[in-house]
Amino acid sequence: MVADPPYRLSGKETVRSGELVPLDNGDWDHSAGVVADHEFDLRWLSECQRLLRPGGTLWASGTHHNIHSVGHAMQQLGFDLLADVIWFKRNAPPHRRGRSFTHSHETFVWGVRRRDEPYVFNYAWTKQDDDRGDMLKRAGRQMRTVWSLARARNWESRYGKHPTPKPESLMERIILSTSVEGAVVLDPFAGSGTTGVAAVRTGRRFIGIDSNADYILGLAKPRLLDEPGASVQVFDWR
Repeated sequence: MVADPPYRLSGKETVRSGELVPLDNGDWDHSAGVVADHEFDLRWLSECQRLLRPGGTLWASGTHHNIHSVGHAMQQLGFDLLADVIWFKRNAPPHRRGRSFTHSHETFVWGVRRRDEPYVFNYAWTKQDDDRGDMLKRAGRQMRTVWSLARARNWESRYGKHPTPKPESLMERIILSTSVEGAVVLDPFAGSGTTGVAAVRTGRRFIGIDSNADYILGLAKPRLLDEPGASVQVFDWR
């Protein structure tokens, strides 16, 4: 599983066309308070844990706004945390107000559903992988927990923009390193479908869930259908 839950960034500021403007990604991205946000993380992570097959792992992403709640919730539920991987965004935009450091990374917590449960880790593949533009990776060397990868390219948003896109290269590396060909990859916050594109492209099957039908129908579905041999079924459980 790969989960990109709400970062709770709305209500803050962002930069558009060089100007600071209020950020509002939608109701789903607003904080309901520390306690309620953590209860939400416990609920969705509990469902992921229930659905994970033996040997399956979960990757959950975030920034300092939400990742500490996510990691703590995983520990509360009994996940065995295997690593935290830093995605270094080397082309991150500067901090416009100059009152903090430039926010140039996101954190992925990787865990297996129960302690001492065997899990998939394609070690030999990770040693050889060096073709994703990662400036820190060398072929034949062990992969470290800091990945220097560019943000999503413009062509990855050819069907429209999502407020929190991930690059396909990042999702491909996650999937190839910790799953086997033919496995089912579930993303409970599918958004624009990047995880699905990476899953299909690497010979996996994909299930994506999102509360925003526009993202599923307008972004994720056409992107998936661009992949050779892909077929898509959409279900509405509302």
